[in-house]
Amino acid sequence: ETELINTYLGQGVDGLAIAPLSADASVAALRTADQEGMKVTLTNINLTNAEFIVAGYTSDDYTNCYLVGQETAKMIKEKHGDDTVNIAIVQFKSLLPDQSGARVEGYLAALDENGVNYDIVADQDAWMQDTALETASAILTAHPNTQVIITVNDGGTIGSTMAVQQAGLADQVMVFGHDGSDQISSMILDDASPLKAVVAQDPYSQGYKAMSALIDAIKGGDYSATKGKCEFVDGIVMTVSDKAAVNSWRIDNGLEAIE
Repeated sequence: ETELINTYLGQGVDGLAIAPLSADASVAALRTADQEGMKVTLTNINLTNAEFIVAGYTSDDYTNCYLVGQETAKMIKEKHGDDTVNIAIVQFKSLLPDQSGARVEGYLAALDENGVNYDIVADQDAWMQDTALETASAILTAHPNTQVIITVNDGGTIGSTMAVQQAGLADQVMVFGHDGSDQISSMILDDASPLKAVVAQDPYSQGYKAMSALIDAIKGGDYSATKGKCEFVDGIVMTVSDKAAVNSWRIDNGLEAIE
């Protein structure tokens, strides 16, 4: 990354829109680029020590999962009413504790706010599809009273959904997850799937906003309102309650609609 930034500097590039690899290591190179006259905008990272940037746009893990958590709470209440629901969590706190924790907290905050009564019967790490399949299967065996699985990344979502399907429990256990992809959106559109809703980050909007701000700054526009700041871009909730919107997301992301 640093080599690329230095190459662009040597080529006299006026501006750089970038999703940095590191909150620490990337800043030094980008700050140097700014000092040498290159304007910088960021995506997909929230930096608190980047006062030099033109603008930044990123997702907020807590907010995104709070948004899909609202849909989760609605579906749980519709199916179980005021009964106490047994929830299993599949996350990745041993890999990225802050990010994983914020996502789980967003989900649970939405459940609490909507008066969902629940017990957490399992909370385990599994962020790859194959390990999530094994972990979720083990949870269902150890806790056969599980009624909801909340997952907070793509591998965990796919693996947990597959585990419920393979156990023949798709009509009993609801899965709620994170991230958008061809496979995940296909699962939501499948009436036989236990996956009910996810939140997909919105990289398109992040990139569009970052490039727009960069171009405007290069042209001499006033960017004092966004300088040194990272703005949160809400994710997109995809749910079985609005399959037309799921297909719209697929089309927007270069995929074919599924009827």
